[in-house]
Amino acid sequence: MTLYIADIASYQKGLVPAALRPGIAALIVKCTQGSSYVDPFYAGWLNQARGTGLLLGAYHYVDGSSPQAQANNLKAHIVDPSLVVMLDSENGNLLQQLEVADAMDALGLHVRIDYLARSYWAEIGSPDLAAPFTSRGLALVNAAYPTAAAGTPAGLYPGDGSTGWNQYGGIDPTLWQFTNAADEDGQRIDVSAFRGTLAQLQALFNTAPAAPTPAPTPQEEDMPESIRPLAEHPDEYVYKVKRGTATKVTFGTDGYGDVAQLRVAVWGAAGPLVHAPVDVGGKTGMPADHETVIEFPAPANEVYMVTVRRLDQGGAPVGVTLE
Repeated sequence: MTLYIADIASYQKGLVPAALRPGIAALIVKCTQGSSYVDPFYAGWLNQARGTGLLLGAYHYVDGSSPQAQANNLKAHIVDPSLVVMLDSENGNLLQQLEVADAMDALGLHVRIDYLARSYWAEIGSPDLAAPFTSRGLALVNAAYPTAAAGTPAGLYPGDGSTGWNQYGGIDPTLWQFTNAADEDGQRIDVSAFRGTLAQLQALFNTAPAAPTPAPTPQEEDMPESIRPLAEHPDEYVYKVKRGTATKVTFGTDGYGDVAQLRVAVWGAAGPLVHAPVDVGGKTGMPADHETVIEFPAPANEVYMVTVRRLDQGGAPVGVTLE
């Protein structure tokens, strides 16, 4: 399934967002540029688009000015800070773009899409995108126009197997802006394709935090007194284990010379598979950054929860990693 996303700016003065339906599923409107420019039609378009059924987002054109000043500019004019934000990265290097994204996220904005065309990516040295984009949850937008002809998005789109979808920087594009001449509401506009369902596109535009999934709790009668549920022991932590993951838990501390004394239980369907004290720590006078590893003595699909309880009064923070 292919869905279409339009992005507009002041060049499309007079466009009526409702007229984009049903051929367009989502609309991203330019809000700001750099540290001071504000698109004069942004707020009006945003208001008009409400209730049309279009998924909505805002975009910011990145320039070479202070990342914090650019973040402040968008924050002051976005109107609805819950909107998904797309960065238009056609100016400056990758570091500048990422610093802008980080500054915006620090202000509570939701930068989730980065328009960084393959051609511009090559121009700035073909940097790796996999690590910085994945760690920030950024979706990549390619831009390449196989034709200069005008027409409807469906008529111009060359297909899901076209080269515009080819990977670069170590990741696949999530959106491909395949035309800047889609004929919509009497205007020529930029349109991107999305290969997926409406629910998947909605997930991309949804910035609400996911509701936490409560960890399953073993039956009370199967649980030793020393590892009662979290509600009864504030120093106990419960970690849900995804079925089928590797069966290893790693503990570490970052204090100086402190040893953390923990009681760990690795739970299977029939009760605890591991239930023993664990000491974690380093040598006196040295950062206690040593790790202790427990291998679960059971197949991964039989493990569903790990509980960790602090037995001592030490101050060294304890980190737990499930793999």
